[in-house]
Amino acid sequence: MNLHTHTTYCDGSEDPVEYIHEAIELGWKHIGFSAHAPLPFQSDWAIKESQIGQYVREIKTLEKHFKATIEPIIGWEIDYLHGKGLYALKFNEISDAEYLICSIHYLPILLLDGKVIEYIQIDGTIDEFHRIYTYYNQNLKEILDLYLSNFENMLNVSISPKRIIGHIDKIVINAENYPAFQGLKSYFYQSLFDILKKQNIDSFILEINTRGLYKKNRHNAYPAFEFIHLIKDAHFKIMINSDAHHPCELNQGYDFVMGYLKQNQIKLNLISIRD
Repeated sequence: MNLHTHTTYCDGSEDPVEYIHEAIELGWKHIGFSAHAPLPFQSDWAIKESQIGQYVREIKTLEKHFKATIEPIIGWEIDYLHGKGLYALKFNEISDAEYLICSIHYLPILLLDGKVIEYIQIDGTIDEFHRIYTYYNQNLKEILDLYLSNFENMLNVSISPKRIIGHIDKIVINAENYPAFQGLKSYFYQSLFDILKKQNIDSFILEINTRGLYKKNRHNAYPAFEFIHLIKDAHFKIMINSDAHHPCELNQGYDFVMGYLKQNQIKLNLISIRD
């Protein structure tokens, strides 16, 4: 099963029905759709507000058509934005979904009074990230602390759908390019763990996102295997997703992750959306 998928409604490359056909070929009983929810500023990869209703209607239509074979599930990937929270909860079709993948893709450029000047994508180009790095006086710890603060605030937003934490350490994709990160890595992952330990264990599902393995050539998932070793005895609910942007990516990286867990004798509380 995979609940983290992106179709032509956002930045994916195929229509939802093509993902369903591939999921049936894989023998799956469920397939989730998680379009990037709208943002309060221009974005090339989020769904347009005018398409929200169409997206929901299409998935519901597919659910009826394929109900004898597979169950399509409507979800969303929703961004937490500093000062705006989970902005897209204002749309009923999003706040009423069965699940939300809660993610952080942006950090703010802040004035001394806390006013947000701009949001900058943390997993975009290294040049974009370097703008954050430069603005915060080349202090990578300050940037990681800002991320951690936003992450904790994201978990404290009350929502009714099932909450899946999307690619929990996505900031590392750029942060690890700076030498200072090696000295901060243990601090960063321990801080993430400490934040999770303060949450009700039933209030979230932690995603192991395989896209870094098959698309970014990182030889690591999100979160990094180092973090998986750290949390292995915490009994968190865990779900493996591929963050597919094409049907052929639906189960990419799954075998590698499962092989790694087996090789390292790591037993996680792996669940499906129906558990």
